[in-house]
Amino acid sequence: MTILREKLSSITNITGDRVEFKETTNTLKTIIKKHGLLTGSYLFDVQNEESDRDILIPPYVNITFEEIIAQHNGIYLHEDEENDIDHYFQEGFSSCYVLANNEIVNLILPHNQEHFERWVYASGMMVVHRKDKDFFEKIKNKEFRVEMFEKFKEEYNGNN
Repeated sequence: MTILREKLSSITNITGDRVEFKETTNTLKTIIKKHGLLTGSYLFDVQNEESDRDILIPPYVNITFEEIIAQHNGIYLHEDEENDIDHYFQEGFSSCYVLANNEIVNLILPHNQEHFERWVYASGMMVVHRKDKDFFEKIKNKEFRVEMFEKFKEEYNGNN
């Protein structure tokens, strides 16, 4: 996670001052522990030394993206091709990074219950399909992994 940590440590605010990437609050750590659902490369068992831990926060949890940024030391890493920052951004959720117990956590906050259910469904489908050796090898490639995850999200119809 050295590369990601360096990028997060280089973020500046609107006035150009560097934003310190520091440990999140105990309140947010409790929310993550109590309500957060693991997703992404760690759930799919394809993480590497540069992987962050992706945690899905259900919409019933009373915390917003803005609160995490303003009150819990969250950092939004916007996409910046010039500096090789490729932030996974899709409609239906917000995400930001926090440091929890010195580990980089990507918090994913779906905008509503349907987006949450789509994410949970897609995560489950990735876990089921990773049992196939060919699929498992292919999802080690992040681009392919994201493509398949998005296909599973699209496949969700509310009755799955």
